[in-house]
Amino acid sequence: MLNPNKEPKPFCESKWKLEGMVYLFLILFMLGVAIYVYLYGHSTIVFREFFDSSAKEQIHQLQVRNNNIAFQTNNGQMGNVAMVQVNFMNTIEQVHLKSVVNIKGMPKDGTIGHRVDLGSGVMIHEQGYFLTNYHIVEKAHKFKVTLFNEASLPETYRAKVIKISHKYNLALMKVVSTKVFTPAYMGKISQIKKGEKIFALGNPNGMGLIDIPGTIVRTGQTMTIGSQPIQDLIVVDAKVNWENSGGPLINSRGEAIGICVAIYATNTFEPIYAAIPLKYGFNEFKDVMDKPKNNMNLTNAFDGYVPDWNKGFDFTKTSALFILGLLSGIMSGMLSMGGGLILVSGLIFIFHYGIVLIRPIAYLANFFTSGSSAYQYLKEEIIDFTKITYLLPSAILGLVIGYFVGNEMSMTFIKSILAVFALLVSLKLIYELITDNHLEDMVQGPEDTSVTKFSVMGLPMGFFSGVLGITGGVIEVPLQRLALKTPLKNAIANSSVMVFFTSTIGIILSLADGAITGTFDWHVPVTIALFVIPGTIIGGQIGAYLTIKAPMQIVKLIFSVIMLIISYTMFFSN
Repeated sequence: MLNPNKEPKPFCESKWKLEGMVYLFLILFMLGVAIYVYLYGHSTIVFREFFDSSAKEQIHQLQVRNNNIAFQTNNGQMGNVAMVQVNFMNTIEQVHLKSVVNIKGMPKDGTIGHRVDLGSGVMIHEQGYFLTNYHIVEKAHKFKVTLFNEASLPETYRAKVIKISHKYNLALMKVVSTKVFTPAYMGKISQIKKGEKIFALGNPNGMGLIDIPGTIVRTGQTMTIGSQPIQDLIVVDAKVNWENSGGPLINSRGEAIGICVAIYATNTFEPIYAAIPLKYGFNEFKDVMDKPKNNMNLTNAFDGYVPDWNKGFDFTKTSALFILGLLSGIMSGMLSMGGGLILVSGLIFIFHYGIVLIRPIAYLANFFTSGSSAYQYLKEEIIDFTKITYLLPSAILGLVIGYFVGNEMSMTFIKSILAVFALLVSLKLIYELITDNHLEDMVQGPEDTSVTKFSVMGLPMGFFSGVLGITGGVIEVPLQRLALKTPLKNAIANSSVMVFFTSTIGIILSLADGAITGTFDWHVPVTIALFVIPGTIIGGQIGAYLTIKAPMQIVKLIFSVIMLIISYTMFFSN
């Protein structure tokens, strides 16, 4: 099968009608599904979570509970919401006991070797999604959360960051569980008024709730958190500290209306206590969670109207995902490296997804781009299957190990690794610009055919692919060149085949992990990938074409600058 002396034809000069039709069909199919998702919502029949009968019954019970909420405030005043059956035994703490989350985590800087209490959160979705302030979890990892079950007993779970919003200082997290949880009952912020009694709830240590009473000072305020102006803030006089920061603000009818936050004035450094309306949390994170089953809750959060949940993927976001895939594909198609770095970095810095979502998205994209390349190399007979047979098992083992190691890494550490890889790619491209030679061309001597002694050489590629979601070709190609003296074009071809198989395992492993453990909804990364993959496939073919037509010196200069920017951003964002 291997013909090392055969020079591959440029893609644009090859006979590609059959595979071209297949690629065109795949692109049109995925674009069609993506358009359907955009128009009709990503919780479609194809990608909907299937609940068993017991889960459906639990959801029904939650809806009944939310329609029968009543409470007694600490000062003895009674209140009730519309359509409420008054129960004089219910206090505010009892009503919201199951929906206020205690968050613990380990500091990223390693100053403390155990988990500490970070703050609180508010459950907004029966599948275990909850909101908190981003600054609470920004400098921590290895999160565990405690909340109360139906028997009012504390239960502790692992939790993962799904997505963050710098704009609103919010983080969406998910309990790692497939159980059905109790979301907070939500109210309309349009009904609140100055002087109204409110309560700032928190779950500071996982042993019980605190409620800090106060009143509404102002509504509809615009303030700056960090560098982001936030509109419609609710200013209160109830003290917000670490104990209830991130927890729900409760109105006089016992309904959650916002997420508590303390904002410090830039001139006096005096704290201003406020709450971010819940609707902003739903709007920011619609693309990564299903529409909640309790429509009344959602309608209340949006002041009486049902939001268009389909707009979780608006035109701007879908176009940006496609363009990100396109750039990733072009770099992979032209330089056979760095495309995964662009994709993963973009998903972190542009879309702010957590690594638990990024890796399955990247595996899906890598599967299609590497499969396209591998098929082309197969036709050109430049794949060394003997070497792949020995190298692939260690690559797969490395991916599995890397995946679970990556689960325990902080985003700060992951960004640092990505920064190092981006810097290495940039330096390699700069070297090639200066010397007009490939770095791998420094390898001298005959090809080493005793591949058995280097059978573990696939391990680094698989490991970093498992940790980061990148292809790992930037590692594997130089290793095959340096250790085995493999010709450059054959090393690239071998790497593409290995990436195809490791990506296949990565897809199965990550989606199964998400579905079985409840870390994320499996259909979320699949849906996001639908907008990325057509871009990567088209970009790969454009890159192959530009390899022949475009001046490579300019191409390498452009991408070396992009890699330097990525490296700088990754390093200094930490």
